[in-house]
Amino acid sequence: MDLKIMIRKTTLFVKEYLIKCKRVLKLLKYPKKQELVMSLKITIVGFLIIGFIGFLITLLINSLNLFV
Repeated sequence: MDLKIMIRKTTLFVKEYLIKCKRVLKLLKYPKKQELVMSLKITIVGFLIIGFIGFLITLLINSLNLFV
C-alpha cells in the first residue's frame, strides 16, 4: 500500500474519532450534588460488601488451614 494512502486513511480516522469525542463531550453534564452523593454512597456500600466477602473467605481459608 502506498505511504500517502496510509497517511490519509490514518488522518481521516483520527479526525472522525475526534469529531465523535467532541460530540460526546457536548452531551456530558455535571451531576447534581444529590446524584453525586448517591453514587458515592452506592460505591462505598459496594466496597464494604466486597471487602466483607473477602474477609469471610480469608477467615474460612485460615480456619481450614488449622485443621490440616
